[in-house]
Amino acid sequence: MATQRPVTDGTESVVHRIIDGVAAVQDTQPPNLTRPLYESVDPDALKRLIGRSTDADLEIQFEYQDCLITVDGDESVTVSPLQNRENDE
Repeated sequence: MATQRPVTDGTESVVHRIIDGVAAVQDTQPPNLTRPLYESVDPDALKRLIGRSTDADLEIQFEYQDCLITVDGDESVTVSPLQNRENDE
């Protein structure tokens, strides 16, 4: 599994950047992910929350596919393997 990966391509939706980032960290392709994103977070609610926020300090975190996903108010996405996070504590 790869290390932390910031996913900043602003041309894709937040949801696509999350899926692409998780696939990259797990060294696989998006169709090979074993669980749909909606089992961890409601993608529509996430898009609405980020899209309506005027707070640059907004930070949403959740776990998906053994990764910690962080989405900031500026729509940047960071994907970190949970194993690395546990070792840092």
